[in-house]
Amino acid sequence: MPWLVRARLRGPLAATWRGLTHPRTIRDQWDVRRDYRAFRRQHRALLASGAPSVGRAKRLLVVSLSDWVLQVKTESILTKALQARGYEPLMVTHSEATWARRYYRLFGLNRWVLFDQKIEEIPITLVTQDLEHFLNQASSIQAIKKFQYRGVNIGRQVLATMTRSLYASCDVTSADFRRRLRTALRQSLRSVLAAERLIDEYRPDAALFLEKDYLGIGSLYDVSLNRGVDTVQWCLAHRDDSFMLKRFSSETRNLHPKSLSATTWEALSQMPWTAEHEAALEREFTLRYREGKWVSYYNRPAGSVKPPQEIRRQLGLDPSKKTAVVFSHVLWDSTFFWGEDLFDDYAEWLVETVKVACRNPAVNWVIKLHPANAWKLIREGVRGELYDRRLLQERVGALPAHVQILDPDADLNTYALFGLTDYCVTVRGTIGTEMACHGIPVLTAGTGRYSGFGFTIDSSSRDAYVQRLARIQDIPPLSAAQVILAKKYAYGIFVLRPWKVSSFENTYLPLRVGGHPLDHNLDMVLRSPEEFATAPDLRAFAQWVCDAHDLDFLSAQPRAGAPTPAALPLSEAPVVARAA
Repeated sequence: MPWLVRARLRGPLAATWRGLTHPRTIRDQWDVRRDYRAFRRQHRALLASGAPSVGRAKRLLVVSLSDWVLQVKTESILTKALQARGYEPLMVTHSEATWARRYYRLFGLNRWVLFDQKIEEIPITLVTQDLEHFLNQASSIQAIKKFQYRGVNIGRQVLATMTRSLYASCDVTSADFRRRLRTALRQSLRSVLAAERLIDEYRPDAALFLEKDYLGIGSLYDVSLNRGVDTVQWCLAHRDDSFMLKRFSSETRNLHPKSLSATTWEALSQMPWTAEHEAALEREFTLRYREGKWVSYYNRPAGSVKPPQEIRRQLGLDPSKKTAVVFSHVLWDSTFFWGEDLFDDYAEWLVETVKVACRNPAVNWVIKLHPANAWKLIREGVRGELYDRRLLQERVGALPAHVQILDPDADLNTYALFGLTDYCVTVRGTIGTEMACHGIPVLTAGTGRYSGFGFTIDSSSRDAYVQRLARIQDIPPLSAAQVILAKKYAYGIFVLRPWKVSSFENTYLPLRVGGHPLDHNLDMVLRSPEEFATAPDLRAFAQWVCDAHDLDFLSAQPRAGAPTPAALPLSEAPVVARAA
């Protein structure tokens, strides 16, 4: 209701309603209140310290639209680091993100705009004609994917948002889908006009994002690129002590944030591969898999590292056959974002891949469901049978003996699969890089990450992909040269790309309390404005944003020898796993 927005009542009323209908919400909000007060008590002097501009301040747009405490704190720290370099920040949030605005004030960030109000200011009549045009063209997922409005990829953004809200793929033939699509498109079209109005009024020099591809926030991302704004994304890395930093251009807007730019890859591919590089990369694999050091996003590999023969017995695999492992994605999260897909979405890819597997008994097939399923649905409060299993039951049916499903919570460490797997199948998962490092052929079904770099088997069409799967047993192992290429790529991703932080520590609650607003959080390590001003990690971040033009933040330049980046030694990296 527009009058609620104008009266600034929608956020408070929505919070009250959630508290009345969901008692846990009240308990969670009290926990956030305690966190806020403790954070304020410990760090007020540090956080509120000013950062005077020098000369004409550059303008920074911090696009958040979130009330997630970890995100709000991280963005505020990054913003303060850029403020010290002369940026004048404007925080973009929404009416219901009340805690975000409290934390902003705590950090001395007192300028923000409520983007939902900006959208409400756009009359629906301005988009009615375009809305009907798009609805008339919405005959398939592929058709909707291609929708663009004033240079914004509204089709991808709407589909991703709808899939995320349904926890399932979209059925374009259903009346419910058409109703949801109309609502989402109407909002998306208005958000494009609101984003143009905001960016043209504020005229930012730089824009900072975490999420950048869902409805609304995607409009701000694409308009920023279209207007020539220096557009940067930060995201969590595979390590608890690190983040990834990526700068985007109009040409690279659909690349994965954990990909390598053409410039970075050119330097890496020409770099001599030494024993030191090998040791640094192997150490990352060891810390991640065999020692389970990193708990980021609860994707720390759990379960036992078992020998291949024991896994074969556990899954009922034929020891006389080779084994292909299909590494599934989270079917409803982060879909439609990166590159181009051979199939409509991750769900269709999984179904069609398993159908081919059922018809090819020449190898064992293991369908490994994504480990994030073990916590993301818990965090979302979704219960019941896993969508992946239900989908395969409905669209494939009973699986033959040579096709086995490996659930996310199975007692099996992912590292154990490296000794079992002869072929790796994925769309663009991280595992493709890791498997190729072990000489295992990787078949991809999409672009946007590591396809086309010389160490994967990429298909240009569905038919070509299906034909390869049908004769997967004939594919030879990777050559020594391909393995080196894969290792160089992995070295860039796992060793050079992470921005290791020492100014603050990420903390995590146990998985059983997933969905709590503080299940991901952070604590400040710095204790004074002087420490903040001189912190090496924050200075490196600000220097990359302000002074560099590289698409990738690299903690060291690719070169022979001395492979460990100039950052904290691994043994000193801050890792905190907080109990409930």
